[in-house]
Amino acid sequence: MIWKMYKKEMTDALRDRRTLLLTAFLPILMLSGLVFFYESLLVPNTHESYTIAVPAALDKQESKIFSDQLHFTVFPDPKEAVNQGHAKAALIFDGSLNGLDHGNKKLTATIYGDSLSQDASAAMTQLTSDLERYKEEIVAQKLSSKDIDKDVLNPIQINKEELSSNKGNAASITALSIFLPMMIALSIAIGGLPAASDMFAGEKERQTMEALLMSPVSRGKILTAKWLAISTMGVISGFIAVAVTVVEIMFLTEFLKLAFNNNDQIPVIIGASIIMITLFALLIGAVLMVISIIAKSVKETQSYSSPIMILPVLPVLFLSSVGVNELSITYFMTPVVNLYALIKEMLYGIVDIPHMLITFGTTGLCVIIALLLSRILFLKDKWILSK
Repeated sequence: MIWKMYKKEMTDALRDRRTLLLTAFLPILMLSGLVFFYESLLVPNTHESYTIAVPAALDKQESKIFSDQLHFTVFPDPKEAVNQGHAKAALIFDGSLNGLDHGNKKLTATIYGDSLSQDASAAMTQLTSDLERYKEEIVAQKLSSKDIDKDVLNPIQINKEELSSNKGNAASITALSIFLPMMIALSIAIGGLPAASDMFAGEKERQTMEALLMSPVSRGKILTAKWLAISTMGVISGFIAVAVTVVEIMFLTEFLKLAFNNNDQIPVIIGASIIMITLFALLIGAVLMVISIIAKSVKETQSYSSPIMILPVLPVLFLSSVGVNELSITYFMTPVVNLYALIKEMLYGIVDIPHMLITFGTTGLCVIIALLLSRILFLKDKWILSK
């Protein structure tokens, strides 16, 4: 009987164009936008050019010091030019750069700009990098003229090694560990919401809940069938999210796909992700079911569900600055947060079975609690019959 009711609810849900739109197409659009957004953040912007305000024109020798990305324009007041938006940054010297090659001991260069602006910050960073490189050349020349090895100024050589066994791009792993679990959680919630709001609050509005309860089927079976249908819509949406993300990253990006380089845990990641998506869909389905039972209309259900839509974003605030070696048991015991923590760990090539079991067990326990609450509410006519 549960199977027959489940098929009926799934058929009704799949006939609804709004449900299909939210389950399939909306996650695809959101994921595609995020994939290309994060990819654009990782791509070095070597073709962008920046206007730099200077009080006097640079000669050819001075211009050779700087990158081709920087275009110097003379303004009577360079700082004011930056304030007015005519230049990304200003560069002011208290002397001549060429003078450093002819005995001048010191020169002060002032870089003026708004570091909160992405373009201005990039221009200021490029100016600083070019001047630092030129400074090193001057120091090396002066040391060489006195027969002194330039390495005397660098007695310590510093090498950095990433904690991850994945020697690809650490920035790619970091970006993927943030937005991938967020989009999985959001996709599951978005996919399950239309079905949940229609199967309980919608039936109250249509006044068909009374007829359903009069059928020779126990309320427990009705509740189970509806819960499985809601969760199935969430699972479908979650799998679509993962599939679209992986395909677009592997075939349409250059830097994000480095997160998968030399990671021999891909089969484990896929298996754990399937289990986690299923468990999380069951949890979100049960929570949305509770909300829909309490609400008196579809509109009210959507209002009550707003916090559920925000919930998948909150772990980003806690985990974006936490290193993979700093993830404690608490993270894996906290619902929703454990989804982020587990995926982050696996992307760094770490497979910790106890952490997986704790994550699965905690999520499963939350599913049971939410189901018990929904059952208690569904057994009371006060909540399921329209008044």
